[in-house]
Amino acid sequence: MVLKGKISFDKKNLPPYIFFYNVALITFFIAWFALCLPLMAVIGIIYGEATITYITLIVSFSIFAVGMIIFVILASRLRKRLVDEKCAEIEKEFEDMPLEQATQILKDKGVINESGFILKEDIFGSKVVPFDRMQFLFYAYASLSELCFRIALAEKNDNKLQAIYSLDGALYNFLNKYGFDIDYKEWDKKAFSWIAKEKRLLCKVVLGYRI
Repeated sequence: MVLKGKISFDKKNLPPYIFFYNVALITFFIAWFALCLPLMAVIGIIYGEATITYITLIVSFSIFAVGMIIFVILASRLRKRLVDEKCAEIEKEFEDMPLEQATQILKDKGVINESGFILKEDIFGSKVVPFDRMQFLFYAYASLSELCFRIALAEKNDNKLQAIYSLDGALYNFLNKYGFDIDYKEWDKKAFSWIAKEKRLLCKVVLGYRI
């Protein structure tokens, strides 16, 4: 999996098929540079501009071209498989639940109470910010092959960040069904709605070209 120009070999956190794809890709590059480049150089030095030199060049670069075509096709198929798997995960994680159930789950977790979000514990105890004074920012990113959805909380008219929550099914249903507006300053205006309406598009955008 390519991440910011690097190929990861984190076997523990990568799907097996991506890990083995990365291994195969690097092995191909190493083998080609270790075998074909020296062979072309040696043939060129010994025979100069002879027919065998040109044949060696054509065969070597043909091997490279065919290999890259195979890896590009394979990457496309694996990318589709990864997106399919992540869509299924989103479908399961953010399945519909009643507002009452989502509210109770968040109360049990100590995220909210009857009047607002429970934020910042200090020497004076927890700080509760009323629901109508909260503003939210949704953002998403990929860590290797994992999708990470986050909700940042702040008070209205105050740019100070109060808390960041991992967006799970309960919090998603609560925000969605309670009717909160999500602030999209750093994310596409449609991204939050994509969780329900455009899962595949959301996965493609967030994952990018990870293979």
